[in-house]
This record gives sequence, structure tokens and C-alpha cells, in this order.
Amino acid sequence: MDEDKRIAELEKVVRDQSFTIKALEQTVAELSRIAAANEERVKRHIEALRALYEKSSEQLLLFNDAEVTSGLGAAEDSEASGNGINVRRYVRRKSRNASVSLPADTPVIDVHDDSSIERCSRCGAEMKVVGEKVYESFSRVSYTVVVRRHVNLYSCTQCTPDDADEGRIAETPSTGNMLDGTICDPSLLANIIYNKYALGLPLYRQQGLFADAGLSRFTMSSWLMKVGRRLADNMVPVLEEEVYRRPLVNMDETPLKVLELRNEKGEKKAPGSRYNAYMAVRAAANADGSKGPVIFTYTENRRNDTLIDIIGNYGGALQTDGLSGYANAGKNGNFTHVGCWVHARRKAVEACGKRTSGTAFELVRLYADFFHQEGLLRDRWLARDFSSDDEYLAERRKVLEPLIEGIFEFCSKHSVSAMPKSALSVALAYPLERKESLMAFLNIPCATSGNQAAENMIRPFVVGRKSFLFCITETGAEVSAFLYSLVESCKAMDINVEDYLTWLFLNGNRVKDGDRNGWRKMLPGQSDISQGRLYRESLRTAKADPDRNEPYVLRGKRV
Repeated sequence: MDEDKRIAELEKVVRDQSFTIKALEQTVAELSRIAAANEERVKRHIEALRALYEKSSEQLLLFNDAEVTSGLGAAEDSEASGNGINVRRYVRRKSRNASVSLPADTPVIDVHDDSSIERCSRCGAEMKVVGEKVYESFSRVSYTVVVRRHVNLYSCTQCTPDDADEGRIAETPSTGNMLDGTICDPSLLANIIYNKYALGLPLYRQQGLFADAGLSRFTMSSWLMKVGRRLADNMVPVLEEEVYRRPLVNMDETPLKVLELRNEKGEKKAPGSRYNAYMAVRAAANADGSKGPVIFTYTENRRNDTLIDIIGNYGGALQTDGLSGYANAGKNGNFTHVGCWVHARRKAVEACGKRTSGTAFELVRLYADFFHQEGLLRDRWLARDFSSDDEYLAERRKVLEPLIEGIFEFCSKHSVSAMPKSALSVALAYPLERKESLMAFLNIPCATSGNQAAENMIRPFVVGRKSFLFCITETGAEVSAFLYSLVESCKAMDINVEDYLTWLFLNGNRVKDGDRNGWRKMLPGQSDISQGRLYRESLRTAKADPDRNEPYVLRGKRV
């Protein structure tokens, strides 16, 4: 009886365990189904993120499209399955060529290059024209235009080659066009740069403008990097020399983010911060008060030694904001440091807020009277109402020095009773701590009381930064700094940006690398650039070929 009872108990245990196993199997099946669904959902999410990244990758590639795409085709190591033998696997290299397709009714124009070869390079005999080579590119001046550039081919008339198989020497002259071999016309690249650096239009938006031609932002970026690198290497030193030939330079800086910027240990610098580097600008002013050239400089930081290196041996007047690094640089440099009254006023405005009475409000009113009188005197000087600069300086001191002394006395009087470290205390202490530099502008005719010249020049970069947010590498930031320099120099000197850039790209190859005098003549304001204007105007006369039925398919190298 006890044995039957024991058997019944064991059978019950077996049945319970069977139920438990079935329940566990059902749970496992349900978890497997959920896992599979989650895996599929994760895959879709990854694909969506990848598509979103590719769509918005202009944020990452604004400065460095060419550098990123240059890594295409790199070899990768892979272990083959089965026999365990290590083999080399290659990723297919993306084509270095760029192509566009344009409708058959696209206006077309023939341009004949004036380059020539007078003498044979081997025997010195006269060369003769035996044919021509045609380069096809396209531009967009009001509308899309196909440009057919004709370049003559030359052959020697006398020399006999040592090897009979060589035949007579036939040569094609090297043209000044920096974009030979590409489908990009100089005026097209000028337009792309103007849109990006003057109007703040990122390349991915410009890609939409060229959707009908199929021109990608990667191709546009490669053109920018190719031309920009060479020009920057040759023109930055001479541009800086031209800036420093002026008696006054206004300087300012603004932060930016460089993703691949690394510290001395090889680690990414401040990866979690919004900014980790700076873009500095130096805007020159001529002795008559007119604007001179502008130069942007990328720098990792704005420490004292860094600012000293950027300023170098400049011996004129350097006007800046109240950053202490400039004051320290002035103690060790050859320049005269000029402060900015506008920054002093900003501290008072911040302390005043929306109040219409009180100490800060009275200080703001003192600044207003000072700026009003300075503006009147400045207008008279620019209109040449004074017989000489000395007369202007004497009159300016006579009018402005009492107002300035009134500001200093007001700040000194109320700084005693102001709450320490308050906004009012900072506003009162600011001019007192910088009295010498704030007074320095009175001795320099072309200087004003404020540093707005530099702030106005750096504003286009700040506006553009809202679109690109950050750049990838320092190389791209340096190239962009140079292109901003050219664009802002043209704007400051009242030069048409696209006319200048077109002229520069049409003639850049005529100057050898390292020829400082040659590259100096290529700077804004140094040469007659009417060729660029006439060239762009000629493109507007292009007309469609009535006999053409097939689309234009243009192909050329991308970099």
C-alpha cells in the first residue's frame, strides 16, 4: 500500500515537471520571437540612422569632403573561412572622375585660350599650330552653360628626333586655368565658394541646386580642397604681409569645434564640449580710414603664447577686445595695443538691463554722448574737413578727452560703493583696468574707439557656423580660413567676389609655387581683374545649338 502511494506521488511529480517544461518551452519560444522582432527593429533603426546620417552628412563633411573620400579604396585584412588562410581583401575604389549630364538645349559657348609655344624645347626652332584640343566644362552664371575651351596643339618645324619612332615634337601649352582636366569652369567654382563662404549656403544645399546635372557635394568639396590647399600654401604668407603693411589691424576670435583635434597624448581634445578650437581674424585699415585686406587664421587655442605667435612682429596699432592675452602680448610685442570702448559700454548695458535709472543707466548715457561726438568728428575726417591728420587729432582730443575723463571719474567714484563681483562692479572696473589701451586710439587718426571692424569681418563665419556646427580635421578648417580670407578681403575692399575668384582660377597656374612676388600680385586689390568680369559676362551670351539632339555628357577628374 505504501509502495502504491509512493508510485502515485512520483507520477504526480513527473506530471508537474512535464507541465513546467512545457511552460518553459513556451516561454523560450515567446522570448525567441521577441528577440527576433527586436533584432529586426534594431536593424531597421540602424538603417534609418544610416540614411539620416548620409542625408545630413554635410554637417560632418562641410570642410573635409575631399579628405574623407580620399580614404575610399583602402585595403582591409580579412580571414578566409574554411582553410584559415589570411588573404587581402580590397574595397572597390570609388571613381576619381566626375561627370554630369546636361540637356541638349543647354546653351554652349566656345572659348579660345591664348596660351602659345613659340620655340621648340629641344632645338629652339619655331613651333607651328597643327591642331587643337578641346576641354569641356560647365558653369552657372544666371543659367547653366557648357563651356568648350579650345587650346592649340603645336609641332616643331625643324628638329629631327634621335629616335625615328618619336616623330616631331608636339606640345600642348600649359594654361593658367587651375581647373584644367575637370568639368568645373573657373566661374562655377567661384560661384560655389561665394555661395558657401559669403552667403552661408552649405554644399548639401548647393547640391540641390545642381540636381538636374547630378553634381554631388563630394565633387564640389574636392574642387575646393584641391584649389584651396595650393592657394593657401602660397598666398597666406603674402596676404599676412599685406595686412601688416597697414598702420592699424583689428583682431578678434571666435570658437569652433574640430572633431579630430587631438592633444599631446593623442586623445581627442574636449570631445564632450561644444567648442575646442578658435578662428581668429585680422582686418587691416588703411591710413585714410578705408578698409584693407582681411586674413582668417585657424588656431587650437588663444593662450598668450599662441596670440604672440599669430601677431608676430607687427609694429603698427593692434585693436582688440579686453582679452588679457592681447594685453600680455602687447607687453612683449612691437605693436601698440588699442582697447575697445564698445566692449566697455557692453558691460554697462548688461548691468543696466531694462532699468531707466540708476548708476549703470547714467554710465550708459555717458558712453552715448562720447560715441555721438566721436562719430561726428569721424565723419568730418572722412569727408576731409580737416587740413591735416594732426589738426584732426588735436580737435578729437579737445572734444573727447573731457568726456573720457568724465567716464573715468564716474567709474572711480561709484566703484567704491558697488557690490563686489556684481555686474555693476564689473562695468565700473572694466575701463579703469584698461585706461592706457582705451586712450591709445586718440593718437591714431585711422583708429576708432571700437573694434567693430574685426567683429563685422568675423560675423559671416559665425553665421556659417550655425549651419555646419563643426568640422572634422584641422586641414579643412585651415583651407576654409583661407577661403574666408579671400571672400572677406574682396568685400572689405569693394571688389566683386565672383569676378576676382574667376580671374584667380583662370590665371593661378601661371604662377609657380614659392614665387612670393607672383602670388602677391594675385591678392585682392593688387591686379586688374577685369578679365574675370568680362569672362563671366561672355558666358551669358551662350546660346543653345539648334542642331543638337543628344544631351551633353561631361567627364573629368574630381581631384
